[in-house]
Amino acid sequence: MSIRARKLMYDPTEELPDNLLLALFNIYKIYHSKKIEHVALRGVSLSIHSEEMISCVGPSGSGKTTLLRILAGLIPPTAGTVYWKKLGADLSLFTVSQLASVRNRFLGYISQQPFLLSQFSVLKNVMFPGMINDRLSSRELKYRALDLLGRVGLLDRVDSSPNKLSSGEVQRVSLASSLINQPDVVFADEPTGNLDFDTGEQFLDLMKEINENLGTAFFIVTHSPQVAKRTDRVMELSDGMLIGHHTVANLAALHHTRTLVPDAQNRIYLPEELMESLDFPWGFSVDIAEKKLVLNPIAIEDIDPEEILEKELPCQLCGTSNSYKNRFCDHCGSLLSQFKFFKEN
Repeated sequence: MSIRARKLMYDPTEELPDNLLLALFNIYKIYHSKKIEHVALRGVSLSIHSEEMISCVGPSGSGKTTLLRILAGLIPPTAGTVYWKKLGADLSLFTVSQLASVRNRFLGYISQQPFLLSQFSVLKNVMFPGMINDRLSSRELKYRALDLLGRVGLLDRVDSSPNKLSSGEVQRVSLASSLINQPDVVFADEPTGNLDFDTGEQFLDLMKEINENLGTAFFIVTHSPQVAKRTDRVMELSDGMLIGHHTVANLAALHHTRTLVPDAQNRIYLPEELMESLDFPWGFSVDIAEKKLVLNPIAIEDIDPEEILEKELPCQLCGTSNSYKNRFCDHCGSLLSQFKFFKEN
């Protein structure tokens, strides 16, 4: 495991690179109910550039679907900035109808279980998002749809009903449909989840071909090693936090390939398996030696356990006082720094 000291995200006050398509900066998402608050995302920052293929991995409940919906402008974050190049600004400055209009041209979407209109032919299903967009004539739209169906190998199925298609063919129709408005980026949520391995490989080959030939970027949420190994970059979520990046990922042993990156608040999340292997029950202090971080275990004789348990920690984000035993702030969900106590003492 390595630690990189540079950030992979850009401050919204800085000049942004030309190839940046979408970006999140310090995103929090809190779901409220009558009895509880659930913090789905905790200070996530990321960027998607032109022609990239990125996958996002993590256990169920880690925040992947929430992340995808915020990136797509379908739900607003509780705090933080969402940037689309097509708008050139934070999404919070625009109305729902404005976002919907731009989304249809800027983004494509493929779900795990694509919904095709049974009353339409395959050709009409591919054309449908373009019909909503209403920027092209029927003739131009049909020509584009036929070109895409040719690319995904379904020209012989243009007049077929969706009910007559296999699962792999349905996914290929969904891919063609997601591309009809020539989006800059396509989001895919477990796109091979219902496909067997060989069909999944064929579908991933198609996505890679589209990426290389049309320059379309892809952001894929997945649990599949088959998918992750085919992307340029793998982002890893856990407990609503972006805990690492991988250029080559082994999903069975992510700690071997994980690169740790400071977030917008200069925090580095140390995964549980790393902390367990370090065996520092009372924490550690951090020094810098020869441009390397050095972790120094804190000895038990230096600690008064009763004083620790009674100590209150202020959240560095919202200022709320929390019990020392808390890992996350009760109010805003931010990761707390228990090691601040040791530094003060």
